[in-house]
Amino acid sequence: MSPDARSGDTIGVTFNDIPQGDCVIDLSVLKDGSSLCVSIDFDEVCSFSDRFARVEATLTP
Repeated sequence: MSPDARSGDTIGVTFNDIPQGDCVIDLSVLKDGSSLCVSIDFDEVCSFSDRFARVEATLTP
């Protein structure tokens, strides 16, 4: 995520050439970039209760 992302910004993600057809997902930035949620209506910031958050990867030997 861009360090310039701020709460209220929207990110568009497109998946092309998948068997089901092209897919576009709009994500709303929350908590100044620490989490995202799916938005299918611009009048509603988060259309679902699910949130996506960055998790630091940990490597195990």
